[in-house]
Amino acid sequence: MVSRIKQTDQSLQPLQHLISQYAGKLWIPGSIILLIVFLFWPKSNESASHVDNHAVKILALGDSITQGGNGHPSYRRSLWFLLKEAGYRVDFVGSETAFNGAVPKKLRDFDQDHEGHWGWEAGEIDAYLATWLQDYDADIALIHAGTNDVDRGQSVESTLAELLSIVTKLRADNPEIVLLLAKIIPLRGVDATVFNNALESWTIEHHSEQSPLVVVDQFSGYDAQTDNYDKWHPNSFGEEKMAMRWFTALKPYLH
Repeated sequence: MVSRIKQTDQSLQPLQHLISQYAGKLWIPGSIILLIVFLFWPKSNESASHVDNHAVKILALGDSITQGGNGHPSYRRSLWFLLKEAGYRVDFVGSETAFNGAVPKKLRDFDQDHEGHWGWEAGEIDAYLATWLQDYDADIALIHAGTNDVDRGQSVESTLAELLSIVTKLRADNPEIVLLLAKIIPLRGVDATVFNNALESWTIEHHSEQSPLVVVDQFSGYDAQTDNYDKWHPNSFGEEKMAMRWFTALKPYLH
């Protein structure tokens, strides 16, 4: 904040000189001074507050793997740069911008809006989703949910029922939303194969031409021993793998 004030003071030096030069010699109406201030006031912050209304709004929805933290910004950072470098106009949306635990400033250089919630199961996400959706709209949702359900032994059937409720709420908010649903990444010591296999037929059953529901395979080719930094969460290698899978799945739906 101090540096911004100093920068503003420097940009106003010509104005200050102009006023001081004539203030002692001429009577200048207050309205004229206000006009001069308006014309000379720096506008460098306008672009930072500009919202691109034509950008595709992408909702990253899930648990801690989506949120990121403990030094890792999640796949969202790598995905953001893949999208921007490819020239896509996108806007990440969500009610959250925080990580769980510190993430270095140099890794917070992207659009941080998201809907990732540390430790949450699919049912907890579903319980709050309608409230969150009152504050934003999404064109595309990236859903990586079910990790904590699988880890805590919840049945596949009940987790799929909660995912269906999530899908239903997203479609109620936007009947044409594109839903990209991940096969969850591997966990150390817990087998997610049964849950991930069940997603295949479940997704076909609930697919819609108006609102596509597409499985994104985040499981194959991912090694929990080398791509995670703990039991659940991707390290930088895992984040990059996830980002590339999302990016590939997103491209057909971007302009």
